[in-house]
Amino acid sequence: MIIDHNVVNEERRKPLIDLCKTPWAERHSAYQRFYQGYVFVVEAIEMIAFRYHLEKYGATYADWNYAGRNEARQILASVTSFQFVVVFVTIYQYLPHLSGITVKLQSKAVDIVKAHNMISEIVRTYNSERANVEGSFSQIYKVSSDMAKSINRQFSKSAVTAISLLGLVPSIICSQDVNLEEALIKYRDDLPSPELMDAELRRWRNSCMAMLPEKRPCSPAKAIKECDAIDFPNISVLLTIACTIPVTSCECERSASALRRLNNYMRASMAKDRLSHLALLHIHYHVPIDLDNVVDYYARLHPRRLELDSVLLH
Repeated sequence: MIIDHNVVNEERRKPLIDLCKTPWAERHSAYQRFYQGYVFVVEAIEMIAFRYHLEKYGATYADWNYAGRNEARQILASVTSFQFVVVFVTIYQYLPHLSGITVKLQSKAVDIVKAHNMISEIVRTYNSERANVEGSFSQIYKVSSDMAKSINRQFSKSAVTAISLLGLVPSIICSQDVNLEEALIKYRDDLPSPELMDAELRRWRNSCMAMLPEKRPCSPAKAIKECDAIDFPNISVLLTIACTIPVTSCECERSASALRRLNNYMRASMAKDRLSHLALLHIHYHVPIDLDNVVDYYARLHPRRLELDSVLLH
C-alpha cells in the first residue's frame, strides 16, 4: 500500500524479497530492493509501532496487537540507527563485485583459466579499495548520510517537538539555552497556566542552578521527583510528558522477552489489560509492593455483597 501510494510507475513497484543464503547474485537483489524501498519500509514499521502516517495512508493497519507493536519498535530502532545504515551501505556498495562473477561461474561455458582470471580481477578490485580506504569510505559515508537524512525528513515532527522537552532536565538547562516555543504551542491545552511559563521557567532554572552540579538530575524521571508540582505546575506537566519519550529499545526488548514467558498456554485466555499489567509487574519486579495495600485497594474497587468471616474464628 505504501509503495503504491508513493511510486507512480508500476514497473518500479518492487516488494522486498527474502535474503537468499547461497547465491550471492540473489542476495544482491535483496539488498537492492531494501535500499530502494528503505524509506517506505521505515514508514511501514512506524505505522505498526506508533501508528504514524495514518492520515496519509488510512487506518487500515492501525489495529496491531501489543506484541506486534513491541517487535516493530525493536526493528525500527535497529534499522534507523546510523551504525546499521553505514554497515548496510558498505555491504551494498561492495556486493555487486561478487554478484556478476557468481552468475558467470554458474554458466557451462566458463573454463578454469577464465574463472581464475575473473576471480583475480575481483581480488585486485577489493585490494585497490582497501588501499584507498579513506577515499572509498568517504563515498560510503556520504551515501549513508543521504540515506539517514531521508529518514530525518520522514521523522515525526511531533516527536522532534517532544524531544525538546528534555531541555528542562536540570543538568541540561544549567548548561545551555532551552527553546520550548513549539512544545508550548503543542502542549498548551495540557498546561494549567501557559501564560506564566516564561516566569516559571526562569525560577526553575534558578532552582536548578542552586543544586550542586553532581546532584542535578540528568533524566526526566529523576527531574520530576525534584520538581514541586505546586511551585512549578507547568514544568511538572512538561516533565511528565518528557518521561513518556522512548529513548532506547531496551524497554521494548524486555517487554518482548517477558511476554514469551508470561503468555503461555495456561494464560492464553487472559485479556490484553491483564496481560499488560502482569508484564509490567514482571519487568519491574525490583519495585517493592505492599501486598496488604494491594488487597485492600482491590477490595475497595470490587466490594462483595457478602462478607465472609475467617473459618479459623469458629
